[in-house]
Amino acid sequence: MSHVRPIPMPENPISRSARREVRNPVLALPSAPFVQALPVEIRAPLGDCLRQLAREANAEDRAAWQGAGWRDSGYWSTAAVYAQHLARAIAPRSKRDSRNRDVHSVAVAAPRLAAFMLARNPLLRLPAAAALLALSPACLAALAVLLRELSDAARASAAKCRTRGKRWMGVYWRNVSAAARPLSTLLAAEARRRTPPDDGSRFQAVLHQHHAP
Repeated sequence: MSHVRPIPMPENPISRSARREVRNPVLALPSAPFVQALPVEIRAPLGDCLRQLAREANAEDRAAWQGAGWRDSGYWSTAAVYAQHLARAIAPRSKRDSRNRDVHSVAVAAPRLAAFMLARNPLLRLPAAAALLALSPACLAALAVLLRELSDAARASAAKCRTRGKRWMGVYWRNVSAAARPLSTLLAAEARRRTPPDDGSRFQAVLHQHHAP
């Protein structure tokens, strides 16, 4: 795997706050331009599912906070924020198109998940995650690559925060990595399972590069 750099943090605080990749770190990932160039038929369903995932994660965050489960609340709030970041990077919407689309109105044929997978990543218990797993292999592959790069960058940022004594920022980046990595692995495996062996698309080449055993 190529060298992983922490998510960029420019020194000038004024220019930093104005940069698109600082407001949305997903835009700084190497594969972001590649995914943004995909046909809208691939990007739109991903955006709808990710926005629904963010809403459901926000609901879990509120429930955890009211139950004094601040550790769980940190996980869910981070998952909600980055689901929105991913949705805005993959399928941005205009202000006129701000309505929420129901991703549960179609029949979902997602794979049954083992108990250890659900324990490792509670995000997979949400209905929107099941809808996400039912998307096309191309959608799954695109999101898997972004999540793997996000997880690697977040882990590098957590290590950087640890060396600088920024404990809570380190916890934040570890939560990002913890939410992204298992979901990335599952999406990649499902995309490979449902892709014909003779498919030589660039998706599979990129997917193999990031998820080679």
